[in-house]
Amino acid sequence: MHDSRNTKVFLSCSSRPIIENSQGIEFAGIPGAIRDLLGTGEQREEWLAKEMIEDFNWLRRDHSPNWRIVRETEGDVDWHRVVEMANEGPSSRERILELVLK
Repeated sequence: MHDSRNTKVFLSCSSRPIIENSQGIEFAGIPGAIRDLLGTGEQREEWLAKEMIEDFNWLRRDHSPNWRIVRETEGDVDWHRVVEMANEGPSSRERILELVLK
């Protein structure tokens, strides 16, 4: 991820995420409702458990101030409602954004 600011990333990947020229990045695993929809099952991302994010602008051994892990994401958004709205079709995109960004 390049040149991003104040972004929340819901991610499922088997490698370490990498940021560059970015600040205020929050990483979280894919919410349960979305995993259920995609049929991905339980998440097993090592990067999430061990907080292994690469920051190409932070070469020190201590934690970069440009990102953080967000563990409690289920309560932030009604993800089951987001999935329902997504199934309603393209006209609900604005409503989904309102729900997610509130």
